[in-house]
Amino acid sequence: MSITPGPWAAIPDSREDSEGDWYVLAPDEEVVTFGLSEPDAALIAAAPDLLAVAKNLRHALAWHCRDGHGPVAMDEEFLRVANAAIAKAEGTS
Repeated sequence: MSITPGPWAAIPDSREDSEGDWYVLAPDEEVVTFGLSEPDAALIAAAPDLLAVAKNLRHALAWHCRDGHGPVAMDEEFLRVANAAIAKAEGTS
């Protein structure tokens, strides 16, 4: 599965018949999705950034756990949830 690279942008549909719909564009102006409400478009547009943040947090926490710092049970639960979310976003779950 190939993920369309970000950053993505939420754009209001300016056509007369759009009924206030929004769409999401990739940097190459490819339409990622359309026919959305503004909040849904904003969330989808943030997806590449959120995935990058989740991966960075997972990496930082894994490093933190290896050094024996912090509450391990909480760290392990966060890693489990982060890994599941990342796999879902990458289509590997």
